[in-house]
Amino acid sequence: MIRIDHLSYAYHKNKPVLHDVSFNIEQGKIIAVLGKNGIGKSTLLSCIANGETGVFEDEMPLNKMSLRERAKRINYVPQLSFAQSLTVYETISLGRIPYYLFTPSKEDKEIIDQTIATLGLESIVLSPLEEISGGERQKTLLGVGLAADSDILLLDEPTNNLDVEAKANLFKIIVEKVKTLQKTVIFSTHDLTIAYQYADAFLLLHEDESVVYIDKKDLKEEHLKRLYGDAIKIVQHEGDTFISYN
Repeated sequence: MIRIDHLSYAYHKNKPVLHDVSFNIEQGKIIAVLGKNGIGKSTLLSCIANGETGVFEDEMPLNKMSLRERAKRINYVPQLSFAQSLTVYETISLGRIPYYLFTPSKEDKEIIDQTIATLGLESIVLSPLEEISGGERQKTLLGVGLAADSDILLLDEPTNNLDVEAKANLFKIIVEKVKTLQKTVIFSTHDLTIAYQYADAFLLLHEDESVVYIDKKDLKEEHLKRLYGDAIKIVQHEGDTFISYN
């Protein structure tokens, strides 16, 4: 379980982005972070990853762990990509660095190869990031998090640059990892339909700096209207659920 206790954060004095945020997340859950642009979704993920004051995991303060130990417990995949000159293989290998003694072990190499195969990136494994598509780059960034094999995976806008089919395939992989290995995934997104389809619960970031944690079964249309305005609707069509903007 990860517990956030009274977390506040501000980039500028007297202008908080997050104020007195507290919530608990059980192991083995997929959590979607929702809110308008600039509301603090990326900041929240970064604060959790960096072990800001008040962030705990299994009763141990993350900010008391060494960087190496924290990286084994929690991994953050930001929107910004790594050095564009790195190949797909080199980029995904970064996820194993906390486990290296001096050089990659046989197990490290096997995990990297398995991650590449899981994401279907074998054909571009030696290609630099600057030469692959946006969708392939997004999969590569997810590969860094999967290769790290941490208890908690934080993903900032993981479906950027992906088409509908690729988004669904990506989340099938995420769901499998969560359910079979009992990982916790927290991801920010603007794609509300993807969030509703795959998340077990939601963190709703409001303009008054408050954050509300709510289980999927309790999420109502009015919760989304408070975030995005009255034009938003939850629509049921042929057994599927979509978020509509009218």
